[in-house]
Amino acid sequence: MAPLSVPLSSVVKARDFLRRASVLCGFLQEQSPSFCLWKRNFSSTRDDQLLSQQRRSFKHGASVCSSSSNGQDMGQRLWTIYNDAKRQTKDVIPDIASTDPDTIFANNEMSLRDIEIYGFDYDYTLAFYSRQLHTLIFNIARDLLITQHRYPEGLREYEYIPDFAVRGLHYDVQKALLMKIDAFHYIQLGTVYRGLNPVSDQEVVAMYEGCHVPLDIMSDFYGKSTQGHTMKQFMDIFSLPEMTLLSCVNDFFMKHNIDYEPVHLYKDVKEAIRDVHVKGIMYRAVEADIDKYICYGEESHAVLKKLSEHGKKMFLITNSPFDFVNRGMSYIVGKDWRDLFDIVIVQADKPSFFNDRRKPFRRVTDKGALLWDRIHKLERDKFTNRETFTSSCGSPAGEDPKCSTSAITFTAT
Repeated sequence: MAPLSVPLSSVVKARDFLRRASVLCGFLQEQSPSFCLWKRNFSSTRDDQLLSQQRRSFKHGASVCSSSSNGQDMGQRLWTIYNDAKRQTKDVIPDIASTDPDTIFANNEMSLRDIEIYGFDYDYTLAFYSRQLHTLIFNIARDLLITQHRYPEGLREYEYIPDFAVRGLHYDVQKALLMKIDAFHYIQLGTVYRGLNPVSDQEVVAMYEGCHVPLDIMSDFYGKSTQGHTMKQFMDIFSLPEMTLLSCVNDFFMKHNIDYEPVHLYKDVKEAIRDVHVKGIMYRAVEADIDKYICYGEESHAVLKKLSEHGKKMFLITNSPFDFVNRGMSYIVGKDWRDLFDIVIVQADKPSFFNDRRKPFRRVTDKGALLWDRIHKLERDKFTNRETFTSSCGSPAGEDPKCSTSAITFTAT
C-alpha cells in the first residue's frame, strides 16, 4: 500500500470529525432506553439500500431499531453522519480510495533461493485434471448408490452440474442443507440450498433462529464436530461431485415425496464417493484414458526441472496409490520423473499422516508392490541407490525418526 499523504492522527484530530462523532455518541446515549441492535448480516448491500431493507425485517440484520415515532428520522440522521465522516476520511486520505486491493498481501517477503526443500502434492498440484474427471466421479458414485445401496433407478436421470457448487461450502447433515458460512460462522443468506432449489431467507432464519451457527456444531479440520457430523465442510476440489450428488439425491426424494433420513443419505453418499477412490475405480478409468482426464503438464515439468537444476531437495506426498501416480507423472514429466524427487510418499492417508505415528512405513517396488521388510532408515530413491536424503533437521533422514517421519519418507503407509 502506498504511504499516506498525511499522518493518520490528523484524521482523528480533525475538529469536524470529532464533532460529528460526539453528536453520534450523544444521540445514541439519549436513545439507549428505546433502541436495540440486531444481529449482523454480512451480505453485500449498498449504504443507501441497507436502511430501507432493515426496516422491512430484522433478519436483514445490523439495523438500529427504535420504538419512538421519530425512529425514521433517527436512522436517517445516523446514516448522514456516517456518510459525511466516510467522505471526509476519503478526502483527507485520498490514497485509500486508489489502493489496488490485488496488490495487498498479508505474507512477508521471502526469497525462494533460501528454501532448500520443496514438497508437492500430486492431485491438482502437479497433475491438473480436466472437468471430465468430476463427471466421472459423479457418475460412478451415483451408480454405486443404485447398485450397492439400493437407491432408486430414477437417480440415473441426474447428470453432473459443473458450476453448481464451489469449494468451502458447508452441509448440514441433519437438515440436508448446503450453504456458505463465513469466517465468523454466519450463514450467508441467499446461498442456502435444499436439493437443487434455494431456501428463502425467512425459512433459514426460522430454522437456525438467526444466521449464526454455534462453533460446537461446525466441523473441524478432520470433518467432525463435537456433536458428530452436524456441519460438514467440503474443502478440496474432489468434493465438488460429492456436494452435487448429495443435492441431486435430495432433490429426487423431495420431488417424489419419498420419506428419508438425511443422516443415512449423507453417510451413503460419503461411502460411495470413498469407494470411487479406495476401490480404484477412478484410478483405472483415468489410466485407461489419460489424455481425456489429465492435462499435459509443461508448467509442472518446467518447475520441477528448474528446482532440480538449482540443487533443491524435493519430495512428493499424495494419498493416491503408486501405480496411479507413476502413470500420471510419466505422462506429465516423463518416465524418469523419479529422478527429480529425493523422496516419494504414496497412500499417505493425509491429513492423519502428519500426526498418526502408529502406522509403520513400507517400501514400494517399481511395480507398485509393497515389501514386508522393516524400514530402519529413510533413504532416497532405492531404484538408483543414491545417497541418504538430508532432512531439514540437519541430520540424514532416518537417523532421527522424530524428525524425518513427520515430513519425508520414500515408503507408503
